[in-house]
Amino acid sequence: LIALLKDENTEVRRCAAVSLGEIGDKQAVPHLLKSLNAADGGMIIDSANSIAKFKDETSIPALKKLLADGRPVIRITALKSLTVFSNKPEVQSIIVERLNDEAEGVRLTAIQSVTSMKLKSAVANLIKNLNDVNPTVRTESAKALGELVDKSAIEPLKKAVMVENENTEVVGAVKHAIEKLERRKNK
Repeated sequence: LIALLKDENTEVRRCAAVSLGEIGDKQAVPHLLKSLNAADGGMIIDSANSIAKFKDETSIPALKKLLADGRPVIRITALKSLTVFSNKPEVQSIIVERLNDEAEGVRLTAIQSVTSMKLKSAVANLIKNLNDVNPTVRTESAKALGELVDKSAIEPLKKAVMVENENTEVVGAVKHAIEKLERRKNK
């Protein structure tokens, strides 16, 4: 199966990458890591997803390198793959940094990750994202701030709810986050 990662047919290579992740044989990790250098985005995605299943810490540098790729879908995949190492401070920092990514899909993935990981270190960036150009990023940032329960977010959220002509979904998420934080504050 490892040999099929070098097959001339793209679909065969991709199927091999997926299958190796399903099988779970750690001998595949170095070969899958090499596949991250492929030109084909689909191959990179399938290899990164399989690599994540092994939870092999030696893959962190290669996955981190993918965050510099110009294609947002590759950065999203790398970010998701890195979340299996959520206990590592280095990975936590990387995920928080992605809250500032140029691509909204990457920012949204980072928001989901910091929320599920309960990363308080993300609060400042989430507050900054309350002013993002994308209303979905603003909405999800507000929701995340409500989940992370950091009192420093109350005032910025109150400012965000006062923005003139703000999207109704954003306003709803901001108000809900404020309520959640103020309930916790009074406990």
